[in-house]
Amino acid sequence: MSEFRSDSITHAARSFMFVRSALFGALLVILTSSVATPVLAQPGQVLQLVSRTVQQPPAFDAGAAEVVAYDAASKTTMFCDAAANKISMYNTSNPSNPVFVRDILLAPYGGKVNSVAVKNGLVAVALEDALSKANPGKVVLFSLDGTFRSMVTVGALPDMLVFTPDGTKIVVCNEGEPLDNYTFDPEGSVSILTVTNPSVPTVQTVTFSALNGRQDSLRAMGIRIYGPGSSVAQDFEPEYAAITPDGRTAYVTLQENNALAVIDISSATLTRVVALGYKDYSRGLPSVTQYPWNDRPDLGTTAAGQTIKLGGFSGLWFDGYGADATRLRFLTHPDRGPNAEPSTLRGAPRRPFALPNYQAEVVRFELNTVTGAYTILDRVKLTRPDGVTPISGRPNLQAAGQGIAYTDEFGVDLLGNDIPNDPFGADLEGIVVAADGTWWLVDEYRPAIYHFLPNGTMAARYIPSGTAAAVGAAPGTYGTEALPAVYGQRRNNRGFEAVALEGDILYAFIQSPIDNPDVANDANSRASGFTRILAFNTVTKTVVGDYLYPMFETSFGCDKIGDAVSLGNGRFHVVERDDATGLRARKYIFEIDLKGATNLVVTPPTLPPGRTIESLRWNELSTYGIKPVYKMQAVYLPGAGYGDFDKVEGLAKIDDSTFALINDNDFGVGGSTLPSPPTGLITIDNSRIPVVGILKYDRPNGLDASDRDGPGNTAAINIRKWPVYGMYHPDAISVATVGGQTYIVSANEGDAREWGSFVEEVRVGSSSVVLDPAFAAAWPSLKTNAQLGRLNIVNNIGDIDGDGDFDKLFTLGARSFTIWNADGNLVWDSGSELEQRTAAFFPANFNTGHTTNAPDDRSDNKGPEPEAMAVGVINDSVYAFVGCERIGGILMYNISDVRNPIYVDYINSRNFSVTPNLANSINQTVGDLGPETIVFVPAQESGNGGDLLLMGNEISGTLSIYNVRIPRILTTPPTTLARCIGDNLSLTVTATGVSLTYQWQKDGVNIPGATSATYSAPVTSSALAGSYRCLVTAAGGKTITTRATTVTVAIRTEITRQPALLTQVDVTGYVELSLDATSTAGETFQWYKAGTALVDGAKYGGTRSKVLSIRNLQFADTSARYYCIVTGGCVSVQSRNAAVYIPRALVTLQPRDTTVCPGDTVILRTSARGIGGEAGLAYRWRVFGGRFLTEGTRFRGTNTPTLRIIGARPEDAGNYVCQLEGVPSGDFTNTNIAVVSVRTAPRLTISGPSLRGDTIRYCRETPSILRVYVDGTSSDIEFVRDGIVIQTGSGSTVALTGSGTYIVRAYSECRTAVTESRPITVIEQARPIVQFGPSPVNVEEGDSFTLEFSLQQGTEELTYEWLKDGRILNGVVNRQYVVANARPSDAGLYSCRVSNSCGSTQTGTIRVSVVEEPTTSVNDVQSNTSIVRLYPQPAHDVVNFEITSQHGGSITIDILDLTGQVVAPRWTSTSTAGTQVFPLTVSLLPPGQYIVRVWVDGQNLVQPLFLAP
Repeated sequence: MSEFRSDSITHAARSFMFVRSALFGALLVILTSSVATPVLAQPGQVLQLVSRTVQQPPAFDAGAAEVVAYDAASKTTMFCDAAANKISMYNTSNPSNPVFVRDILLAPYGGKVNSVAVKNGLVAVALEDALSKANPGKVVLFSLDGTFRSMVTVGALPDMLVFTPDGTKIVVCNEGEPLDNYTFDPEGSVSILTVTNPSVPTVQTVTFSALNGRQDSLRAMGIRIYGPGSSVAQDFEPEYAAITPDGRTAYVTLQENNALAVIDISSATLTRVVALGYKDYSRGLPSVTQYPWNDRPDLGTTAAGQTIKLGGFSGLWFDGYGADATRLRFLTHPDRGPNAEPSTLRGAPRRPFALPNYQAEVVRFELNTVTGAYTILDRVKLTRPDGVTPISGRPNLQAAGQGIAYTDEFGVDLLGNDIPNDPFGADLEGIVVAADGTWWLVDEYRPAIYHFLPNGTMAARYIPSGTAAAVGAAPGTYGTEALPAVYGQRRNNRGFEAVALEGDILYAFIQSPIDNPDVANDANSRASGFTRILAFNTVTKTVVGDYLYPMFETSFGCDKIGDAVSLGNGRFHVVERDDATGLRARKYIFEIDLKGATNLVVTPPTLPPGRTIESLRWNELSTYGIKPVYKMQAVYLPGAGYGDFDKVEGLAKIDDSTFALINDNDFGVGGSTLPSPPTGLITIDNSRIPVVGILKYDRPNGLDASDRDGPGNTAAINIRKWPVYGMYHPDAISVATVGGQTYIVSANEGDAREWGSFVEEVRVGSSSVVLDPAFAAAWPSLKTNAQLGRLNIVNNIGDIDGDGDFDKLFTLGARSFTIWNADGNLVWDSGSELEQRTAAFFPANFNTGHTTNAPDDRSDNKGPEPEAMAVGVINDSVYAFVGCERIGGILMYNISDVRNPIYVDYINSRNFSVTPNLANSINQTVGDLGPETIVFVPAQESGNGGDLLLMGNEISGTLSIYNVRIPRILTTPPTTLARCIGDNLSLTVTATGVSLTYQWQKDGVNIPGATSATYSAPVTSSALAGSYRCLVTAAGGKTITTRATTVTVAIRTEITRQPALLTQVDVTGYVELSLDATSTAGETFQWYKAGTALVDGAKYGGTRSKVLSIRNLQFADTSARYYCIVTGGCVSVQSRNAAVYIPRALVTLQPRDTTVCPGDTVILRTSARGIGGEAGLAYRWRVFGGRFLTEGTRFRGTNTPTLRIIGARPEDAGNYVCQLEGVPSGDFTNTNIAVVSVRTAPRLTISGPSLRGDTIRYCRETPSILRVYVDGTSSDIEFVRDGIVIQTGSGSTVALTGSGTYIVRAYSECRTAVTESRPITVIEQARPIVQFGPSPVNVEEGDSFTLEFSLQQGTEELTYEWLKDGRILNGVVNRQYVVANARPSDAGLYSCRVSNSCGSTQTGTIRVSVVEEPTTSVNDVQSNTSIVRLYPQPAHDVVNFEITSQHGGSITIDILDLTGQVVAPRWTSTSTAGTQVFPLTVSLLPPGQYIVRVWVDGQNLVQPLFLAP
């Protein structure tokens, strides 16, 4: 949407209001004495009546034209006629002359019409049952031509229906009113029809039955439920619905219940029900002025050197005035000091403190409300009773796990180091000053109540019972235990958050519900809907009260109390808050009253085992005799202007209508977390500052409460504040989208229930209205006609303490319209403005009814009664249109700033000089009476191209159509426009509206003749420069001024010298591009590369001058699109493109290595293209590192991409490259090297085992090969043995398989050459294998013996080595071992080791025995007196040594292999005389034969040992 200015509208509206206000002041005196002469209706300034249509047949006060609907495509306007029970359709293509189209008669469908809606040519009609409104109703669907499509059953008394924006669904409000005397009360409901197929629609019903049984909590919230014997679902009466633009959500008014239901359309479910609260007519409406506190002193410096400002203010007390009433003085205090979010360190959550040694303090400051300046008057540090020891903000104690009573968080510094507890450490959250000047503060930790002297010395600290005992400490360690123990179960850091003082009684408010029963995750606190207020007598130092405080929005995050202040007589203002900000935040001031509330100290309830007060639900409270404090919402802080801060934690009373607020800015460190691992640093956001808000109830509010408040019970205009509350009771509502957010705009009509003998209204002056004695004493004349005696109030609420009298008065309707946010919170209310404005326009007929012209007729009963509501968007503004049912007319407001709507216009098309009756309705002299509905038709959908309002008037039975005379600005010229001398200036605005006129201005002066949508003029000189705007006026004089267009004029800029087309520079080179241009208009330069603006730096210089320099040119810097844009005063000129390149040849095909046979042709190919500005390339082939080739018979194509070498020779082998020369640069580039190889005969090298000269010897047992190494390439290798080819192929090895003469031949790949090796003699050898004969050998002493063995295998050149008892016999080297004269010493175990070049082998042992007297057995060996026997033989894992000794002594055993090597650790032991068995483990030895040597009794005995597998 184009921007525009509405200064003319705003100025006119303000001027108009001033005149009317002045008029009102004069006429008030007149009306006090007599009724003035009636005046004719005054035309609106923006709204214009264009036509009025009287319904046929005419009817008066019969609902003949009630609900209006409009079909944009056909320009059809329709409305329902309750009197004739039909729908009437008119063609309003010409809104000035509606043409009747047709009626749809509804009697045949068995119902009476209540509402009509249309979308995309589908007409929906709501019918209540013809026999009884308590029966289910119907919705009937028709085509625009009146053709019946379908009919469905819905809930009782469908009173209103509306299409979703896409037309696929219909939302129906089934009001479900009771029969007289409540003999039957049907449930209210909402039906959702899906009409994608209108012939077969489907219905879903949303009921309120889920809320049945929850009357007590709903009433406490402010929702009225009062039908005799009715359930919640029966009492709820859906009245009107509005749907969000996305079609997902329906907002439904529950008018009589003073509530709003929110419904999810897609799922057809009830999301929530919102209490709309009450309008306090006793004071003005609230508004907040903010005073940011930017200039604050330092609080301290962290260990890492970060400075933190004073802040974190969590309490506020008004301390009087300074030099005058504009200088406000306060006391405040920080909380526990700056801290970060808990971090898990050493397995547990710990709270980081940025300033662990922070000392708590009280700050006295002064705010100058004129200048906004802050002055700190004093900073008092808080100490323990000794007056010296500081009170810090550190935790006190940890009695159990986190989340359990008497347990604080663990504190750490910013490095994660634990810090000590402070038994008196305070997280201060509120301050009050007693009459004696001492300070009382509360904290969140314990919770605790502190008492301080004005010098900051602690006088006392009061804490919950059981605190010291929880950690085994002495009584008094943490303070005086005077508070109930259950308060120790507060949620962590959710102890006392607010404090108020009334006389000697201090009231401390727990921030969130107590966790009762106490569990670690605080689940019971989170589930509870009640917190507590503790009353503490500051004189007796005892607890005198304990009250239950209800919290209704904990599930939406609003689960914290912020602060409180006493209003006197047991009444308090209390802040409740969430952590959000903005106009969706939930931050409130509630007014609470202790009157009638149960004091749990005086009357403690008796609960069943396992139940606690916090676990109770609303419907259980009365069972146990508990009544919570009474509360009602007083201020929605974001709507009043204080919603930008997440922590509202200070509230102070200045006077009865002025309060102060302050936020806790968390010292700018809130929400920060420590890095992992901690570094000692914390995130500080200094944009988060404390802001004091001064809340004043100063916006206009009040009502004229009597129709007989003039002299002698006559009429008078007497709009003022009265001690009465209004219920908003909205009828029509609309959804508005402002700033991307959804808002609901309501017309707060008010509606009473009167069903037979059930009448809820009564006049204040009635004898049945008994005022509370204190109330009556404060207002002794309240029941007179001059005050509130004539005002109708409801008789079923107002007795808050249950003693039968009225403590408060409530009247129906708020005589206003209201803007609510999407959560149902009040953002803005028009206060008394509707009455004030209608009084100013029509003082003689102020608050008249719609069937009478009598003045002041409705002052006692809902006043002007705003009933109709529509919202429309024109240009970039959102407007609300409010229809007043009684006095009539439409008020128009610009609500684009939802917190500060602006009045625009009021039109009333009623003639007060004519008596309202049927005849005057028929002749149209009385005008329009009883506006019921308004439909906004945007210009793009209207018949005359302008925005329209359609209004149905139920009393006069008329349809009235109004022009909204605001031009719609569709497009405007740009905000700045430069033109050159010689150009033509053309400015155009496009707009829609009725009879628009235009006037262009230059520098605020009308341009003669410039009265069309386009202004054009030749630019001949600079005199045409200036500021231009257009005034677009709709018929009737409403003007919209377009935004200004600043036009500049200059001489046209030209480039006189262009930059060079091509610049080629080598890599790392330097480039300059330059141009020249005219300089008559302060020309500026900007160089670009391929569309990107260049900036000065290491690469570029002069980017905004005539000469561009490019340094250290790289390939990434090259481009064909360097250019400069020269900007003058009226035009920008672009230079031609300049190319900057690094020239080079890009080789696309490299020559490949080539191998040929002698005589072949060598072909080398390359391909390349020139880049970087090169136009072509030259080729030259050469030998790498050598000469260029010369074209001839053998070398051809030496200067082309393809080189050929004819008849290759061995000397042609080598490395070749092609040199490429760029044109025009002359730069050279070489291709890769191509290796040319010419094959030759291979050379052979032979290797094999034990090659000596031309002989190879190898052992048969070892596989051996003959290997040939070929130097050069070969196609085949051939192995020949003794003239026979044994292997042919590419293999270079052959296995040796026997002795013989071997030859190797290698053939070249070309098969033109062969190389043959010299002959190689191969000799095969074998390792010896030997074996003894059948031993043993027995010989007598002196005889000879010969030992020999058989040689089974083994080539000659054998060597022999004989061993006896494992020891080598020196000098014995023959195959036979001969002893000529045997001696006993020759006895033993013999073996022989035989070796050759292929290896060695050893025979087994053979025993030689030399017989002498006495002899030993074959199996035993005896030496002197010792005998050794081994068994079993062969052995496996263990062998037993049986040793017989005559003397005993040490024993040593060695095990040897047959070579004489010791193969096992020596074994030693001690024996006694006689025979002993010693087991020896031999499992680690491999199977085979071994020799065992035993030393015993000084003898060396040898035995064989056989080990089996």
